[in-house]
Amino acid sequence: LERAWEGLDAAAGWAGTSGHPAVSPLLIGLLALGAWGGLLLPGRARMAALALLVLLHLPPAPRLAPGEFRLTVLDVGQGLSAVVQTRSHWLVYDTGPGYPGGFNLADVALIPWLRHQGARRVDLLVLSHGDKDHAGAAAPLLRDFPVDAVLAGEPDRVVVSAARCPADYVWRWDGVRFRFLQPRWSARRHGNNASCVLLVEGQGGRALLTGDAEAAVERVLARRLSALAPLELVVAGHHGSRTSSSPAFVRAVRARNVIYSAGYRNRYRFPRPEVDRRWAAIGARRWRTDGCGAIEAEFPREGPVRIRTQRSRAPHYWLPGDRPCELLPGGDGAALGADAGIQYDSPIRDG
Repeated sequence: LERAWEGLDAAAGWAGTSGHPAVSPLLIGLLALGAWGGLLLPGRARMAALALLVLLHLPPAPRLAPGEFRLTVLDVGQGLSAVVQTRSHWLVYDTGPGYPGGFNLADVALIPWLRHQGARRVDLLVLSHGDKDHAGAAAPLLRDFPVDAVLAGEPDRVVVSAARCPADYVWRWDGVRFRFLQPRWSARRHGNNASCVLLVEGQGGRALLTGDAEAAVERVLARRLSALAPLELVVAGHHGSRTSSSPAFVRAVRARNVIYSAGYRNRYRFPRPEVDRRWAAIGARRWRTDGCGAIEAEFPREGPVRIRTQRSRAPHYWLPGDRPCELLPGGDGAALGADAGIQYDSPIRDG
């Protein structure tokens, strides 16, 4: 038993140990427990247990084809952490908050999620700006998970070594194009308006992350993005604050889906009702992490964008019914038509 426990402890740290997101974690746990227990049995039973153990620790086959990507906005309370995955690369955009007592959302949400998805390392960490609810868990992530490079909107305000996000910088991973769209750096642009703005373009559509960029930056973005509209997905700036999602920006991008990353009953009352009405007025379907949990949008090469929520994947009777997850256009419960090019598989909750 002592040797089996030592083996389990060592296996827990292996990259890809829990990389079977399509299989029930309970089933994986029971199979792993049975395999390690089987090593204590004699003869052929021990060999069968060893074979099962090897199969359980094989990394999962890549699910994404070239040109496809998946964007997941994690539920990190009042903060933001999103992960973009291509066929063979991982980008983390913000880490969620960290607190003076040591509690942080990298340890309890981001790192476990990355391991569960089978990630072995992060190719690029982007810290949109220096606010604690976006960059507060950067140090724990770098301490416990391999990260190849770090870029930040405010390198002098984050606690890890980082270079500044270069404006207009473009690169490609696995047929997916990434672009930083924020204006060129200026000493007058700090705080929220120093946020790195990232546009991800795959064969199946575009997704935009703006950090906490406010109306002044959004005016620049509106001019650049209007030719690309409508965007399939926008992560609402500043968690749905009234300082972002300005009317001109909302009209310019014409997002089909909007995700609010906000804490349940947060003291700022994000997303603000007036902001939500702006997105609703253009026909956007809105999603909230405080009600949905993690929200995953998959952009295939062909067919509609697929959106899944943690709440639909793992519904539990103890989840409170007063947390809206999906907010439909007009608030009347009418679903978007086929012309929207979006496929939904989570329960509809009218907000």
